[in-house]
Amino acid sequence: MLRELVILYMKRLKIILLFSFIVFLILNIQFKSKYNIDDNEIIGIINKYRFDDKKVSLEVIGREKVICNYYFKNNDEKSYYIQNIKLGQKVYLNGTFKSPNENTNFKLFNYKNYLLSKKIFYIFNIDSIKIDNKINILYKFKNFLIKRLDNLDSPYLYTFILGDNYYIDSNIKSTYQNNGISHLLAISGMHITFLFSSLYNLLEKIKKSNINIYIVGILLFVYLFLVGFSASSVRAGLLFIVLKSKYKNIKSYYILCFILLLLLIYNPYYIYNIGFLLSFIVTFYILIFKDLICGNYIKKLFMTSLIAFIAGMPIIIYNYNSINLLSVFLNILFVPFITYIIFPLSFISLLTGYVDIYNFFTMILEKLSVFFNGIAINIILKDIGFLIIIYFFIGIFVLIKMKKGKYKFLFIYLIIFFIHYNLFNIYPVITMLDVGQGDSILIEFPFNRGNILIDTGGNDSYSIIKNITIPYLKKRGIKSIEYLIISHGDYDHMGEAINLVNNFKVDNVIFNCGEYNDLEKELIKVLGKKKIPYYSCIKKLNINNNRLHFLQTRVYDNENDNSNVIYTELGGYKFMFMGDAGVEVEKNLIEKYNLENIDVLKVGHHGSKTSSSKSFIDEINPKYSIISVGKNNRYGHPNDSVLDNLKESKIYRTDKDGSIMFKIKNNKLKIDTCSP
Repeated sequence: MLRELVILYMKRLKIILLFSFIVFLILNIQFKSKYNIDDNEIIGIINKYRFDDKKVSLEVIGREKVICNYYFKNNDEKSYYIQNIKLGQKVYLNGTFKSPNENTNFKLFNYKNYLLSKKIFYIFNIDSIKIDNKINILYKFKNFLIKRLDNLDSPYLYTFILGDNYYIDSNIKSTYQNNGISHLLAISGMHITFLFSSLYNLLEKIKKSNINIYIVGILLFVYLFLVGFSASSVRAGLLFIVLKSKYKNIKSYYILCFILLLLLIYNPYYIYNIGFLLSFIVTFYILIFKDLICGNYIKKLFMTSLIAFIAGMPIIIYNYNSINLLSVFLNILFVPFITYIIFPLSFISLLTGYVDIYNFFTMILEKLSVFFNGIAINIILKDIGFLIIIYFFIGIFVLIKMKKGKYKFLFIYLIIFFIHYNLFNIYPVITMLDVGQGDSILIEFPFNRGNILIDTGGNDSYSIIKNITIPYLKKRGIKSIEYLIISHGDYDHMGEAINLVNNFKVDNVIFNCGEYNDLEKELIKVLGKKKIPYYSCIKKLNINNNRLHFLQTRVYDNENDNSNVIYTELGGYKFMFMGDAGVEVEKNLIEKYNLENIDVLKVGHHGSKTSSSKSFIDEINPKYSIISVGKNNRYGHPNDSVLDNLKESKIYRTDKDGSIMFKIKNNKLKIDTCSP
């Protein structure tokens, strides 16, 4: 069987090489913006808009698409724009361009690449807006639909009519993602095939004619416009039309590859779009292995789900570093439920205006997703880059095509290796995460035998735990935190602690000395419910022959000075974490301990002048100083006098360097930064 497979691929080698060469050329095309960052004006059409408490965000199509933000001066201005902004309006904007932010934490979500996948190069901060109310017929129709959906007030109608799942509760959406069914919320092949096959068949029953495909094509174009021409919907729409046309005898996966090339020529940055990648890869493998999809409806659904799960696994693992083994079976339940009940009811509810039955079924959908999320079988896999993608795509063929058991077992053995790849972390690693104006430091001991998180950070506008901490822990292959150490009870250090223990496995929690404040008491209540042990004012922590010394055990009259001050030696290097401890604590530490020649100092209180006195810095003589601080923060951290005190050391700052990683390998300290 292996020999036959090799011969088959050798026959197609020229085609594969040619195809690969074309893709290589496309991916190396350097597209440039049609705007200059020094421009101060945009004239274009509003294609999308979104309101929040502080601003309105517009996606404007001018020379190209641009994200434009206008910050409200008062509530009256907010009300005015809510009432008057509509899709399709021509706008005249004055303001300033800026480049989108890149990720500042290793291998996490990159907003700049996300916008590039939508062919958006810049963000525009608006100073003034002038609106022209002339709107073309397509946008008038879409505005009518939006107004209709606003009145019906069901978030799932936006999802299945306009392809916009923004209004679904974020916690519910996370259960869909974890269950591996979030693709059902995106307008793709399943929805388009169901909707337009039904329409095409109806026209054919009324009167068979070549013109029917043109009618369906026009309506399909209107529908793609309504759902924003998302990559997955365009792929599905083009494939549907070609397969219904005179070219339907061409092998479907050839057509799919041709559509892929067309879209990559239009925008090579689609490779950053997860939906785009999953849409093409999963569809390709379903077409390649369609002979395996046979039997009754349940068997076909199971095989389709299994092939889709295996084909999409590399992309899911690469981006999210976890898979839910139940997702294959959950798709068997949710695919028909959404395809034959929720999706058709969306259009019926839109036409009739009656949504009670619809809301009943979407409530069932949510409750089922929440239930199965609670019993999910998740496997966390450490990030190993593109190797895992290449391996799995080869392995998919081996697993499905090979009949000899030894090859299948080899594939399974390698899967087991990847699952436990985190055990091969043979060196200690310390990472200061960029959490803005706050602290969060991860300590990883060798062989994944003990992981410590010092502080969680805190932010009112978004969840650090869900957007930074947990994704990063998964990237590192970390399945649990043995000790969460709270340096002290301020919000910027422990504001996300409850979110962490509610969403990730935490074995123990350590508090500082002194009385518990309100934040700490709230956390203790949650720890009690989850039966997580906690301790306070300890002096030493031993984890597999690695020792952390808690140097500050006095009780002061303020929370900052009560901070845990932690000292440890890893691989012969001395690390010291100061929390927010001030000058008085520093003085006492010098008197009590011999702290000369610290290799890495986590600077106290974000570089505030209340910490890092010259006498203290001269005494400990740090080689590297790391400061966790928010960009352009209102406190003016770090203070110039502190930077002057630290000038003999190499200074790293999260506002300039992003997250900072220290690896100790072969008794040498390697430092990496994730510079924005």
